[in-house]
Amino acid sequence: EKKKILINHCVSDEKLFEESKAMVVSLREKDLMEYKQDYDIIVEKDRILSACSNNDELIPIKFTETYSDKLGEYSDNPKEFVPCQPVKNSKYAKEIIPWNISCISEKPYDNKYKGKSIKVAVIDSGIDVHDELNTKEWIDLSDKVNGYKPIDSSGHATSVSGIIGARKNGIGIMGIANEAEMYSIKVLNEDNTTNISNVVKALEWCIDNDIDIVNMSFGMDNYSKILQESIDRAYEKGIILISSSGNNTNAIQYPAAYTNVISVGSINKDLRASDFSKNNHLTDLVAPGEDVYTLDYCGGYCTCSGTSVAAAHVTGVAAAILSSKKIKSGEMLKNVLLESSVELSDGSRLVNYDNAMKYIKKSRISNDISNIIRANINLAIDESEDDILKASWATRRWGDNNSYDEGTGHKSMINKMPLEYFGDSTESTTNKKHNRDIVADAACRADDLEWLDAGKVYGNAGRDEFGNIDLSKPPCISPYHAKSEYSFYDVNSHATFLYELARRRLILNLGLNFEPRNFEGDSWCGVNIPQLMQRRIIVDLGAVYEQQCIVFGGTNYCKNVRRHKGSMILGIFLHLIQDIQAHRAKFTPNMIFANNEGTSYYIGDTFTNSSSNSTINGQNIKGVLEGDYSTYWSLYNAINQHGGSIPMIRLKDFLRDKCSINCGGVTSCKPSAAYEDNPFFYRDRYNAAYNLSLAYIDRMKGDTDNSSKELGTYLYYPNVPLFTDSY
Repeated sequence: EKKKILINHCVSDEKLFEESKAMVVSLREKDLMEYKQDYDIIVEKDRILSACSNNDELIPIKFTETYSDKLGEYSDNPKEFVPCQPVKNSKYAKEIIPWNISCISEKPYDNKYKGKSIKVAVIDSGIDVHDELNTKEWIDLSDKVNGYKPIDSSGHATSVSGIIGARKNGIGIMGIANEAEMYSIKVLNEDNTTNISNVVKALEWCIDNDIDIVNMSFGMDNYSKILQESIDRAYEKGIILISSSGNNTNAIQYPAAYTNVISVGSINKDLRASDFSKNNHLTDLVAPGEDVYTLDYCGGYCTCSGTSVAAAHVTGVAAAILSSKKIKSGEMLKNVLLESSVELSDGSRLVNYDNAMKYIKKSRISNDISNIIRANINLAIDESEDDILKASWATRRWGDNNSYDEGTGHKSMINKMPLEYFGDSTESTTNKKHNRDIVADAACRADDLEWLDAGKVYGNAGRDEFGNIDLSKPPCISPYHAKSEYSFYDVNSHATFLYELARRRLILNLGLNFEPRNFEGDSWCGVNIPQLMQRRIIVDLGAVYEQQCIVFGGTNYCKNVRRHKGSMILGIFLHLIQDIQAHRAKFTPNMIFANNEGTSYYIGDTFTNSSSNSTINGQNIKGVLEGDYSTYWSLYNAINQHGGSIPMIRLKDFLRDKCSINCGGVTSCKPSAAYEDNPFFYRDRYNAAYNLSLAYIDRMKGDTDNSSKELGTYLYYPNVPLFTDSY
């Protein structure tokens, strides 16, 4: 109304809009119609695009002290964070080539062309300062940050950049085009979203600065004429544009859907389409996008999944072969990538560096995937636990390292928690993130270490008087998983003991000696818990600490031993609190029986937030499809005998070995994954797990007396009634 152009960033960026003949304005509805009807211009909503990432999880690796850590937390000039020199100490002079990079470029250190002098722009969340990356320039077209460490507000761009160009420097990993020049163009905010206008400005900057290749790992469902015009201008200038195809969508998202953009879908280690990459049959290329090992912000390393990271592999190969100087145009490069790709069993095309180079040289290219598979197997043998800790959880379940964007797995749930929960006001952002990484890593080890895992022999094995495993002794059920064999009194005593161990390290700053003999009697610091269980937990925590020292050894993560131990124990505690909500929530008759008498059941499943509206398919009960209803009535009687409910963890005892469900692309699964571990079924359980995790840390920070104020209490979430008896 006031004829004033509204800009969403600094004035200097508007020159990029002038060149693209675009602007951001505020219009009334009647003005909008007038412009559309009476003027020869395009008027569009400044729509939002989102990053194509399933989640980013941190798995640290051995590396030396970084130069950036020595320089402090912030700087107005990111170029002050000089990448470290190659490591001379042979102990660290080994770089991991993850399966995902080996899959498409078997040995990048042996490749003749590594992207030298090629300018690669990553339009994303901003590349963080990292010893593995030699970023040439940083451009911020989104939410500016206080200084430049971390520049990346989510870790997304740093993960993408690690695959493309992690340097050959004797530490960590090696990217495909490890000599390429990386340019950070920040458009995504901390929520990993941006507007079309920011992307338009970013593309104009790339045109102005003679960028060779652009990586865009974000997307939206809506077509934009204005964005297409910017894409086309960049393409006409010879820029190669590569974009992720989108997650959990049958169609290809924009900008990947534009003709002048190379679209990329995701595959897993078996060279099959990832569950979240449903459009591979429509994409130009596919690349690894599941359990991908790469860089993280604040100097870390991580595994992540999504078509975002799949696109980065194609960008890396494109930069490497473009540096051969044998490619004359963007159209030629695109043809080389497509024609030299390897056809997979579903007809999709896997990008391949070796084939691309052979194609350029007019040599015979290979379409035999057995070579790729062999490289993958050999890599798995080369990677020891000392070098990399690999996730091993099943997909799409509670406890899974890579389960859904909403963060239903222990690790993803903790990594979603705000950093201020993992340190006091004196600690830097980097330290808080490292503390959170230790917490998340420990939470996963309760499901990963055999001594703690309730599903393994040693996890439930007998213990001697000092807490060590003794198979001749009666079983000692794992106390970290809210097992229904325990009464809720027992479960709460385990949780309170872990809470107090963590509190005394993190809040009272007291030491901890993992010596079980120091724990005597059936109470400790006011916590009532049998001596044998105390000692067993102390022995197990010692095992977790040893494992973390292997993985985090040689890094800045472990410098404060007391903080490390406290964060580790906090992770085990949060695992138990979260499992209580997932496994001990009440399973009630209305969730399976369609009437009070139990004479009818539901045909099909209903996945909702609440227990009152979530139902399961009665045909998944053992024997029902065969006409044998004995298990059906056993379930009905069990619920009645236990006061009208049983714990969720016991439902699987009554289900078929393979359940048929329709949820998140899953059609057949084990009984535990069908409902108990299904993040879509009775979703309030996972909301409770997250909210209680935050609440307990808040309580702990205020629990500063020598004797805890929280002894004997448990915080309940009103929407999730818990089964309190043993069963």
